[in-house]
Amino acid sequence: MNTSDPLRGLNAFVRAAEARSFTGAARVLGLTPSAVSKAVTRLEQELAVRLFNRSPREVTLTPEGQEFFSHCQELVHGIEDARALVVGASLQPQGLLRVSAPVSFGQFVLAKALPAWLSAFPGIRVDVVLTDRITDLAEERLDVAIRMGSVPDSRLVARPLGSTPFATAASKKYLKRHGRPVTPSDLNDHVCLGYLLESTGGVRQWEFHVKGRRVTIEPRGPLGTGHASVLLDAAKGGLGIVQAP
Repeated sequence: MNTSDPLRGLNAFVRAAEARSFTGAARVLGLTPSAVSKAVTRLEQELAVRLFNRSPREVTLTPEGQEFFSHCQELVHGIEDARALVVGASLQPQGLLRVSAPVSFGQFVLAKALPAWLSAFPGIRVDVVLTDRITDLAEERLDVAIRMGSVPDSRLVARPLGSTPFATAASKKYLKRHGRPVTPSDLNDHVCLGYLLESTGGVRQWEFHVKGRRVTIEPRGPLGTGHASVLLDAAKGGLGIVQAP
């Protein structure tokens, strides 16, 4: 980061806010933590306001810092994207890309898409971390996380990739033994396999839309897990009903 760059303080500030540490920001920017800290301090002096609460383990945004961050984040990343377009026109990307994704998404989507993508970018090596838990990008040194649902951390930059409808399904073996439910309320009398949410420890509710009305039920059954592939295999084996993408 060139010291003559007028955006150096903004860049350091945004990266530190996203990583919650000067060390994490330094890793992204290719600087020392001291250089990032000094850039942020100069920015605070220019603005005459404290942007971070500092502790030995992490930095957290002050109310003023949160407000400033909400306006700066998209601006800084937009400038970086514009620079990348200009520079990237003559340069092939190289290096390591660490990607986190849900297990089932990795098996059924990423595994099919990666060969063509890697052929197009031979200078890139991809490390794929498949897990159904919510990962900490800074802590686990991840560049990209593919997630389903909302993003709980507002400091992350998110881009929608698409939408996936959920289907409620069971094996023929299960339906032959227990009958076929017709309405959402019928599921209360069936074995429903629940997806455990790591953030709360509870089971994700099943959602239906009936005649324009949103209906939810809490699945109840002998199995709950945070791994979608386990639920699908259990449903295929006739254990119960599952709701999955």
